[in-house]
Amino acid sequence: MKALGMMVVLVSFAAFAGPVSDLRQSVPQADAKKRGPLAAGLKPTLLAMGEGVIPELIVEASRPADPSWSESAALAWRVSVLEALGTHKDARARPVFQRQLADTSAPFMVQRAAAEGLAKLGDADVLIAQLDRDAVVAGIGSARTHAVARALALELTKQPSPARAKLLVKALGEVGNAWAWATLPVRTEELATRNEAAKSLVAAYVKFDGEVRNAAATQLLIVDSPSTAAFIAQARAGGLAVPELDALSQRVASKPLGR
Repeated sequence: MKALGMMVVLVSFAAFAGPVSDLRQSVPQADAKKRGPLAAGLKPTLLAMGEGVIPELIVEASRPADPSWSESAALAWRVSVLEALGTHKDARARPVFQRQLADTSAPFMVQRAAAEGLAKLGDADVLIAQLDRDAVVAGIGSARTHAVARALALELTKQPSPARAKLLVKALGEVGNAWAWATLPVRTEELATRNEAAKSLVAAYVKFDGEVRNAAATQLLIVDSPSTAAFIAQARAGGLAVPELDALSQRVASKPLGR
């Protein structure tokens, strides 16, 4: 039975041999020439192939790495395939993302890419239930709903470590991203979501310092909520971090990135 299963898998791979499989052959070379931790350029090349290769990508996502590959080559390919599938927002890829996310032993980047794929398919409730996982926090930002913003804001009130707080702050910026919202066909929750994100980011700016505070300021500019000034004023009225809030007010007024 095991041999039969393997034969079916191999037949599937052969049936979908095409441009994706061809690119796969170049992964070791791309890995050898990488300048960072992972080879760049694989995802853009996959996306340039168009939607016609989605079935092949789905099969490729379940294909084991070549044992001769380096760890970084295998990771780069696996993440690139998942990210390409996520960008296409094709529901046929949902089982792939679900399976990859369920593997909590998988590398962080793989889990994040799987979470992002589900976020882009709108599976917010599934991801909110797993926000205790940092990889899910890192990938949930593409699920732009008020519920996601509210859930992330709640996580920030739970005394997270600075590292986790930075992930939460970045996710809030992604959920409330003014530029991204402008591209969506349905925007009924836009104002509530961006306001929720901005309110939480101001609270994070007050509560944390260092890198988290800087990240919160940057994400506030990306969210560009029309209520940001009011949220800052409310925090100032409470007598909290007044000098820092003055600096934040000036930064928001002078560099509104979302406009």
